[in-house]
Amino acid sequence: MFQTQSSLCQTHVQKQMCRSKASYHQQFFKDIQKCASPSDVLGLASKFPDAPKYARSCLATMRMLTKKLSEDQKHDERRLMFEHPQFSQLCQCVMQEAKYMWRDDLACGLLAVEKLGVPPNTRLVQTLLRVCQERLNEFDDRFLSVVSSTLQEMEKSKNVEAFQVGLQ
Repeated sequence: MFQTQSSLCQTHVQKQMCRSKASYHQQFFKDIQKCASPSDVLGLASKFPDAPKYARSCLATMRMLTKKLSEDQKHDERRLMFEHPQFSQLCQCVMQEAKYMWRDDLACGLLAVEKLGVPPNTRLVQTLLRVCQERLNEFDDRFLSVVSSTLQEMEKSKNVEAFQVGLQ
């Protein structure tokens, strides 16, 4: 079969768009490695319209950067992080996408928000807890361990305790 010139052009345009998306993707991950604080990650996310696709990477990077800080610096960075307008957008995205996330993104996302100091009574944490609980059968031993250790470190609440009982 012969392709028309129009369909050849469409195929060429689609290939260019895929290359452009791959380049965009690479640029985001190159730039996120240069971030020195959670606020830097949020600033970067505000520059990339598709950053919500990388919510788990943003949370994980923010968590890793926070681990390296002194207690005083952690306190200051958390305050800046919670006040940053991009943080609420990132949290909103995570809540909306939680039911579609891969199991590792879900488990590691819960761990990251717990380590970042997001209060356990927030909609974000409660959403992640609920979705993890609903999809518990999808988790392998590694991610069950991540979720279990995260629950042990969280403040006790009815939902946390119910989930821990469910894990047993």
